[in-house]
Amino acid sequence: MPLIQRILVALILLYRRFLSGRLSNVRCSFSVDETCSAFGLRIARTARSGRDAIARIARRLRRCGDACLLADGTKLGWSELHDRSPREIADAMHADGEGDAAIWRMLQTRLTVARWCGDRESFEACRAVLQTLGHHAVYERPRVVSAAAVNHRTLERFRFQTSRRTSHMMVR
Repeated sequence: MPLIQRILVALILLYRRFLSGRLSNVRCSFSVDETCSAFGLRIARTARSGRDAIARIARRLRRCGDACLLADGTKLGWSELHDRSPREIADAMHADGEGDAAIWRMLQTRLTVARWCGDRESFEACRAVLQTLGHHAVYERPRVVSAAAVNHRTLERFRFQTSRRTSHMMVR
């Protein structure tokens, strides 16, 4: 294993030993299956190069934040990732080595955004991709974080919208 990957493994192990679970506002969106640190450890050990490992881990950490939604009581907020098609999201996650359970989790969040917006086409596309994955995880509603609890820099990444959903979209 190249030196950069050994350093990555050591840093992730240090994080897991001394920081994981001790940071007040940090919670992995994918903790049901493979946490971000477990994913990072696996990728650091198996990637073709240190550069590839760092890029894939960075994308995972960003997706971890993208897997949750923000709300302020009247509006729902999501990152630009959820403006992409469900197939694009699943393909990008597969390319990075994500497991089906993590993809399932992200697409559940994308499904919630489609339902909230009343976007029937995206809603059906999401359900179709989820059916190809099967049931790899227990259904867990997307995590919703209070917009007031998030710093301004993070809020800039999210798009907020008041619901336009209709009753026929309220199907699980």
